[in-house]
Order: sequence, then structure tokens, then C-alpha cells
Amino acid sequence: MLKHSSIIKQVLRLSIPVIFTNLLQSLVAIVDVYIAGRLGSIELAAVGLSNSIRFLMFFSVMAVTAGEMALAAQAYGSGDKKRLRHVGEQSIVLTVFLAVLIMLLGFVTVDPLLNFMNSGGEQQVAILAASYLKWIFAGAVFLMLNFSVNSLMQATGDTFTPMVLSIIVVGLNVFTSYAFAFGLGPIPALGLVGIAVGTVSARFVGAILGLAILFLGWTRAQIKKLNNKPDWGLYKDILVIGIPSALQGVSRNAANIFLYRIINATAASTFGVAALAVGLQIESLAFMPGLAIGVAATSLVGQAIGRWQLKEAKISGDIAMILGMLVMGLIAIPIYIFAPDLVLFFDKQANPIVIKAGTDYLRINAIFEPILAVAMVLSFALRGAGDTRPGLESTILARWIVMLPLAYILAIYFGFGVTAVWWALVLAMLVSAIYLFIRWQSKAWQNVALTTTAIYKQHLKYLTKEKQKEFLELHKTPLMQDKSVVEEIAEKTVSYHSKKAKTVIKFLDDGFEIVAK
Repeated sequence: MLKHSSIIKQVLRLSIPVIFTNLLQSLVAIVDVYIAGRLGSIELAAVGLSNSIRFLMFFSVMAVTAGEMALAAQAYGSGDKKRLRHVGEQSIVLTVFLAVLIMLLGFVTVDPLLNFMNSGGEQQVAILAASYLKWIFAGAVFLMLNFSVNSLMQATGDTFTPMVLSIIVVGLNVFTSYAFAFGLGPIPALGLVGIAVGTVSARFVGAILGLAILFLGWTRAQIKKLNNKPDWGLYKDILVIGIPSALQGVSRNAANIFLYRIINATAASTFGVAALAVGLQIESLAFMPGLAIGVAATSLVGQAIGRWQLKEAKISGDIAMILGMLVMGLIAIPIYIFAPDLVLFFDKQANPIVIKAGTDYLRINAIFEPILAVAMVLSFALRGAGDTRPGLESTILARWIVMLPLAYILAIYFGFGVTAVWWALVLAMLVSAIYLFIRWQSKAWQNVALTTTAIYKQHLKYLTKEKQKEFLELHKTPLMQDKSVVEEIAEKTVSYHSKKAKTVIKFLDDGFEIVAK
């Protein structure tokens, strides 16, 4: 019971700053929608249309951040500061390379994607959305560095520093977006484009501050240089874990591109798109805390894997899942009750179709928020173990095989309209939650977790399964129950030492032996 109590405290300690950080990030998106709503319904629909493509960029950075967070958490859990620093340095460089590629890809694909999504809608919506998105892609390096820096800190259990950084960045973001949208003093009024200019400006400041914090050693994750020789092996390790997470996000939002096309084909058309834009921003008040608890799960599971404490890893994920269900369920209650008022808050002159569709969306999804929490938190817990493929598989199953066909059949073929799309969404959510819950209850993720660890890549992969199990059960697991013990991996040995004792194990061709104790 004491163990469970301790883990609950750790999850809450890590989650609360991240909840606040995510709420701040959500505030930026909410303010964007709010400002766009003040500019007009066309601008509001343009932001809604842009979000799926914009999120493609955000989720693409997970090709690095998901991998770096898992490996950094493992390094921190094992006490290997040298490896932690190396993971951080290489991750920052890899993030910049990826950001440049995303920026170039964004400029090439944004127009055709928007035209496809907006088929049947007003052309001005796509034109405005394209101008907005091109500015966002221009600042891809700054936005993605923000994510990478925060992930490194959070992996080590430092969620307070990213929160402080977010307070600065988000405050600046709100001010600059409003100033550039409507004009302020010498700043010209740029309309919808001004919102994007404000975002990029604030993220530039955030990237500089975040890197300075890492270089100055004001957090547990520290870096010393970024011009060191690329570690292609580590890049591969990061991407093997991270790419499925990135593809999960890309797959989810690519499905949304087709979903917008279906919505535009209903009687609600552009008003349905606007309703979804408003609904997603309001719903983020519920799922952002779930994401925060998921980040805590990634950190705690990853650190437990670094020490090879499997029971602790499992309990950490279970507790995080239950807390996520409770928190998201509680927040969903006022969203359900005040749904029409919340829609009107964002669009005071909303068309009755927007009000009806937005209210239906919020109330249907509010009922299923605890189910969403299961899928969300367990995806993060598995990510901490380096097992990211189930998250991708669940998304493909839920979004592409269940949601899109069902949404089309119900909304278009049978003519039930945009509300049928909302029901297709929640059914997909249920399928994803069941899939990930089954995976978490199995031991398959533990086998995957072992292959991501530094000790496996250096030594254990050359041993038989029996010898691997013997080493882990008789040596690493009992020795690293004490969190003060540090694991140091050398070319032929691994040592476990604290202030009180030291154990050195030498690896042989067919096994291992204790050479010092």
C-alpha cells in the first residue's frame, strides 16, 4: 500500500506542473480560435481547417521526442548521467534536421491538402488557411525545439522548469498573436496571418530560453555541445521508438483530413467544420490533463525500466490510467452541462447550425472522456517502455478502419448528418482504448522494453534468453531496487555502485561473472 501511495504522489507531483503547462498550451489554441472568431466565421473555419495539418507537424516531432524521452528516462533511472547528456545533445540536433524537412514538406503540400479538405466549402477558407499555415511552417524549427527541450526535462522528472518556460512563452504568444492580428501601436493589423506571426515569434523566444537552460545546467537534463559527431546508432534507437509515435499522430490527423471532407459533404458543411474547431478546443480542457498524466507515466515507466523494476513500471502505468480517468471524467461534467454557452463564448454570432453541432459534439464526447483517458494514458505508458507500435496500430484500427467508414456510412449514405460523425469518433475511441488496454495487460511490452535498454544493446543481446533472464533477475533487478545505485556500462563490464558498495560484472561469450563485489 505504501508503494502504491508513493507512486500516486509521484504521478501527481509530475502531472500537476504538466497539467498547468498543457492548459497553457491549450490556452494558446483557445486564444487563436477566440481571435479568429472575432475576425469572422470564415477565419474561424480557416483555423479549424488548418489545425489537422498543423498538428501533423506537431506530431512529426514525436519521431524524436518520443524516442528521446524514453531513452533519457531510462538513462536517468539508471543513474547514467553521461548517457543522459549524450541522448540530449543528439536529440536536439536530430530535431533541427527533422524540423527543416517538415518546413520544406509543409510549403509544398499545404495548398493541395487544404483544397482537398475544403472540397465543397467556401474557397476563401482555404486561401486564408494556406497563408496562416505557411507562417507556422516557417517557424517549424522553433516550435519543434520547444517540444524537444521540454521532453528532455520531463524525462528526468523535472516538470516544473518546462512549466515556468511555458508561462513565459504562452504569455508572450497570447500578446503577440492579438497584437499582430488586430494591430497595436506600430504593429500592423495582419488579420489571421497575424495569429501565426505571433505564435512563431513567441516560440522563437521559447527555443532560445530552453536551450539556454540546458546549456547552463539549470535542470537535470544538461547539454554541453551540439556540434559533436552524429551518433547514427543512437539516431536509429531514437527513431525506432519515435517513428511509430510520430506515425500515430500523423495517422490520426491524416484521418481528420478525410473527416473534414465528410463533414463538408453534410448539410452542415462549413458550419460543421467550425463546430468541430470550437469543440476540439473546448474538449482540450479535459484531455490536456490526461496528456499531462500520460507524460508522468512515460517518465515513471521509463525510469523504472532503466532500473529494470517491472512491477513498479506496471503499477505506475495502472495508477496513471486510473487518475487520468478520474480527472478527465470530472472535467467533462461542466463541459456537458454548459456546452451551448461554451460554443457561444467562442463565436458570439455563431450560426444556429454551429451551436447545435458544437453542443452535440461536446456532450457526446464528454460522456466518453474516461474511455479516452484509458487510450491516452496507456499509449504514453507504453511509450515509456519504448513499445510504441501498439499506439500506431490502435490508431490505424480505430481511425481508418472504424471511424472513417462509419462516419461516411452514417452521415452521408444514410443521411444522419454531422452528429453521426461525432458518434463515429467516440466509437473509434472505444476501440483504441480496448486495444491498448489488452496490450498493457500482456507482458509483450516488457520484452520490447528490454531491447531498448542500453545494457541490452551493449551486452545482453549476445546472451541466450535464459542467461538474460538470469542476469536481470539475480543481479540488475535486486541491485537497482535502491535508487541511489548507479549503473555504468563499459565495453566488457557493467558496474553497480553506490556510496556503500560496488558490484562489477564481466560479460563473457556465453555468459557473465562477478569480478568484484
